[in-house]
Amino acid sequence: MTDRIIGKYERETPGPKLIFVAGIHGNEAVGIQALQKVFKALEEIQPSINGSVLGIAGNIKALEQGKRYIDSDLNRIWLEKEGDESEYSEKEEIIEVLKKELDSHNGEVVFFDLHSTSSESDPFILMSDTLRNRRLAEIAGIPVVLGIQEQLHGTMMDLTARAGFPTIIFEGGKSDSPETDQCFEGLIWKMMHGLCGLDTSAMVESKEALDKLDSFTNRYFEVFDKYVIKKGADFTMNPGYRNFQPVKRNEELAVSNVNTVRASSSGLIFMPLYQEQGKEGFFIAKSILKFWINFSSRLRRFNFHKRLHWLLGVYKTDSYPITYKIDQRIAFVWAAEVFHLLGYRKHSQDGPWLYMIRRENEKNPPTAEQAIRNFLELVKSSSISAFVTHQAF
Repeated sequence: MTDRIIGKYERETPGPKLIFVAGIHGNEAVGIQALQKVFKALEEIQPSINGSVLGIAGNIKALEQGKRYIDSDLNRIWLEKEGDESEYSEKEEIIEVLKKELDSHNGEVVFFDLHSTSSESDPFILMSDTLRNRRLAEIAGIPVVLGIQEQLHGTMMDLTARAGFPTIIFEGGKSDSPETDQCFEGLIWKMMHGLCGLDTSAMVESKEALDKLDSFTNRYFEVFDKYVIKKGADFTMNPGYRNFQPVKRNEELAVSNVNTVRASSSGLIFMPLYQEQGKEGFFIAKSILKFWINFSSRLRRFNFHKRLHWLLGVYKTDSYPITYKIDQRIAFVWAAEVFHLLGYRKHSQDGPWLYMIRRENEKNPPTAEQAIRNFLELVKSSSISAFVTHQAF
C-alpha cells in the first residue's frame, strides 16, 4: 500500500518548504517512484539544505488499481466543497496533511504537482503566468505552456495558486518511458539546488537525472483551443501524435463515436488523449517568442498593466487593475494576447464582453504568512465557494 507521505527531508537551517505531490492520477505512478529514489538518496547522503522537502502521494486508491481515477478526476475537484465519490476522501486526506505541515511553517512554500502523459512527449511545465512562477520555470530550463488554466478548472494548482503559493505543474513525459523517471528526479534535484541551496556538484546520484533535464530548452507555448469529449462518447485519438507536433486546420485527429474530429485551427497539438479516462481529447497551442516573454517581464515591473485601458475597446472595472473588460466588437484582435503576456487570464464572458483577471500584484505578492492564511481559509468546507466567487485571485 502506498503511504500518503512519500518522504520528508529537512535540516536545521531555515528556508522554503518544497512540496511535491505525485500520483494525483492513479495511472501516473512514475512521479512517486522518482520521489522515493530522491528521498532514499537524501537519507543516505544527508546533504545540507536550507528548508525542507516533502513528498505527498495523490489518489492512493486509483494508484493501487493503476487507473486514472476511481469515480471522478481528482484534479478537477479542488475547488468543490464536498461529494460522495472516492476522490473527495483522497482530497480531504491530502488537505489534512497540508494543514498540519503549513501550520508549523513560517517561511516560503512552493508547490510542484507531478504528472505524466499518455502520449509521447518531452517534459514541460504548466503554470499560472506570474513572475514568481517564471522564476521556477527558468530554474527548470524546460518548455513552458501557458493558458492551460483557462482550459482546465478545479485543479490542485487552482487551489494553491489562488492561496498565493508559487505553483507549477510538471509533466515529466510519457508515463511508461524510463526517461520520464529521470526527468522527474532531475526537476526535484534542480529545485532543491535553486531554492534550497543543495550542492549537487558532488552528488553522483543526481548527475544523470540533471544531465537529462539539461538536454531540453526553455521555450514558451500558449494553449488557445481544446476539444472536449462529449459525455458518453467513444473517443479514439488517431495514432502517432506527440506533444508540440504541428497540425493543420481541418486535419483529421480523432474519431468520436462515428464522427471524424478535425483540428479547428492550425497549430501544435498538445496532450492528445491515449487512455480510456479523461474529458479533454486534445489541446491546440502556439509558440511564443522568448523576446515577448522577456519584454513582458519588464513591462510588468513598471506596472504597465495599469495602462491597459488605453487600448481601444478595453475598460476598467470596479476591481481595476485586477480585472478589465474587453468589448470584443471593437477591441484589437490581439488585445487578449497582450493581457496574457501581462499576467491576465480569461475569467468569464458575457456576450461580447470578455473579462480578464490578474492573479496577483507582482510587485507585492502575498507573503508566505498571507498565503498560508489564505490556504487555511480556502480549505474550510463552508468557505471555498464564497472565496472563489468573491476574491480577486
